[in-house]
Amino acid sequence: ELREEVLSGLSRFREIQLVADDRPEEEAAETRRHERGYQLTAILLPEGDGVKAVARAKRLADGRVVWSETMSLAATGTAGGVERIVRRIAGAALPAVDEDLFLGLPQETDDLYDRYLIAKRRSFRADSFVEARAAADALESIIAERPGFALAYPPLVRLYNTDFGYTGLGSSGEAERERALELAKAGLAADRRNVHAYTVLAFCYLWHGEDGPARHFFEQALTLNPYNPVRLQECATGFTYI
Repeated sequence: ELREEVLSGLSRFREIQLVADDRPEEEAAETRRHERGYQLTAILLPEGDGVKAVARAKRLADGRVVWSETMSLAATGTAGGVERIVRRIAGAALPAVDEDLFLGLPQETDDLYDRYLIAKRRSFRADSFVEARAAADALESIIAERPGFALAYPPLVRLYNTDFGYTGLGSSGEAERERALELAKAGLAADRRNVHAYTVLAFCYLWHGEDGPARHFFEQALTLNPYNPVRLQECATGFTYI
C-alpha cells in the first residue's frame, strides 16, 4: 500500500520522470546511474506497537544522500501514515532534489532541459528587472524552439503577470498580461496534467476580472495534485482574491 500510494502521489509531479523498480536497492542504482537520476527508498521498521518509515533520496551518480527523514506511522494508522509520507516526500524530498540538481548545472549549455532549469530558477530568484527580463527571454526562446515543451510556459506566464517577479514596478501592462493569457492557454493545451499550468491560467483570469474561470482552474489544480505545497499556496492565494 505504501509503495503504490507513494508512486501515485509522485506521478502527479510533471517535472520528474518516475521509474518504478522492483530490484534490490544497490542493483537498481548500479544499472540506472544518470547525471539527473535520483533514487527514492522507504524502509518500514517496527516501532513499539506501530511502524516507522525511514525514507531517503540519493543521487544515482555517486550515491550522495540529498534528503532523509524518519516518520512514525503509529499514531495515524496505515492510511493516514501513507498520506503523511507522501506529503513529506512531496514537500521536502522533491525540493531537496531540485536544489541539488540546480547546483550541478553548468553556467551555459546547449541542452534544452538544462536551459529550462536555469531559466526557471532565474525567473524565481532574479534580483533585478534585467535578470528577470533575461529569464523571460530565455523561456520565450525555448518555447519558440520547442512549442510542445509544456514546462517552460508557467514560469514565463508568472513573470509577465507579476511585474517580472516583482523586480520592475509597473512593467506588467496590458500587453504583458495578454501575452501571459495566450501563453497560459498554450501551456495547458501542451500538457493538461501539469498542475502549474492550471494555477497560472487561473491567475490570468483573475487579472482579467473573470472570477468564474479563475475559480474553476484553481479547483482543477487542487483535484489534480493535492500534495504540492507550492500549488496549494497559489490556490489559497487565488481563492482569497476571489
